[in-house]
Amino acid sequence: MLPIVIDRVSEHHFISSWLKAGNEHGRLLVVDLGMNAGEFSREIMRRYPNTRVVAVEANPDLALASRYSPNLRCYNYAIASENGPVTFGVDRVNSTASSLDLTSDHSETVTVEGVQFSELLQRAEIDGEVIDMLKIDIEGSELELFERTADRVLSNVRQISVEFHAFINPDHEPRIAKILRRMTSLNFHCIDFTTNFQDVLMINKSLGLSRLNQYDTAKLSLIKYTWGLKRKLATVLH
Repeated sequence: MLPIVIDRVSEHHFISSWLKAGNEHGRLLVVDLGMNAGEFSREIMRRYPNTRVVAVEANPDLALASRYSPNLRCYNYAIASENGPVTFGVDRVNSTASSLDLTSDHSETVTVEGVQFSELLQRAEIDGEVIDMLKIDIEGSELELFERTADRVLSNVRQISVEFHAFINPDHEPRIAKILRRMTSLNFHCIDFTTNFQDVLMINKSLGLSRLNQYDTAKLSLIKYTWGLKRKLATVLH
């Protein structure tokens, strides 16, 4: 049986053994929503060379800089609840920071095309394909993504690593709890590697490359608390 091995890239935990096995026997499909400067996508492609990445980045400058990478298609969209224009702020001092807050002194207003997640899959011509990994870091818009995406689409993903933004907006927590209950009902095992939903891994037991048993879930919990202890020690030491 293929063992469950967990790794972490750019603050996102994932099952690396599934990616390794898939990479050895075929071509992986990874979708990176909120690509930013591309650290996550580039590292995944480095570790698993037989990988194609479909990425979305709302910041036009960051999206343009990544269009020249082989095996990576980056779309200058904002993932949104509805298709249509989305206006947000780009920090002129920190080019990797984007926000819907337009009141910052350093914020430059940018408008890009907003698309629903399902629409992105159609435009990228991957609708219906199994996604080996979906990484989500879209500044709070992840709530609408889950709430408005059909079961059949979410069920076609092996694993989802998502940063929810309850650490900025605690009022998001009831909606996050409802999303996690829904994903559990779709046969996902959900585990939060933080205490505020900042690094949540959703594992699709129906599409897994190995069976997720009680030993594996206990192992995931142990990893969660080990990482938590490391974070607390780092805070104390600094």
